[in-house]
Amino acid sequence: MKYHLLLNLSLIGAGIAGSIQLSADSYKLSDGTRIEGEIHRAIGESITIVASDGSKVIRDIDDFDAQSKTSINDWKNAHPEKADVYTKWDTQPIIVSSKLPELPEQFLESKFKGSASIELILDESGLVLHASVRDASHEELEEPSIKATKNWKFEPAMVDGNPVKSKLRIPFQFKNTPPEKTFRDHFKPNTPFAL
Repeated sequence: MKYHLLLNLSLIGAGIAGSIQLSADSYKLSDGTRIEGEIHRAIGESITIVASDGSKVIRDIDDFDAQSKTSINDWKNAHPEKADVYTKWDTQPIIVSSKLPELPEQFLESKFKGSASIELILDESGLVLHASVRDASHEELEEPSIKATKNWKFEPAMVDGNPVKSKLRIPFQFKNTPPEKTFRDHFKPNTPFAL
């Protein structure tokens, strides 16, 4: 009985160890070499993995074993905003339709300056696939900036004559300068006053 319990525990331990080695953060090359890390980017057949030591490993997908190829393709399907996204193009995306973000109401009454930078991922047809805040001077500027850019339309970026997914950054500058109040602004309309 003791032998069976130890045998079962060792089999369970081996199963756990095996599953740890085959986790999504471990990739095996066809020659048996393991790469521990996380996929950073996948463009076409080129896969970039940030290894656990911080180094970047760039390999062709055909360099990986079958199980790792499946994991990489699963990752691409789960992260369309990170897979096959180009940051360098032959022709850059061109805005076709856009609406600027609105300044939140709390900033309309007084003098205000602010900024937000939005990172967009565009699909091959030029539609916004994903929008995220890269930087914002005020948290209140994030939501209107994201909301505005999600409906933008572009002519897609081109690489080798083909439309491609692309990543770009859109900076916004917000400024409000309310008009100076004059002496008359202190009185209600139709209120008699003498000078």
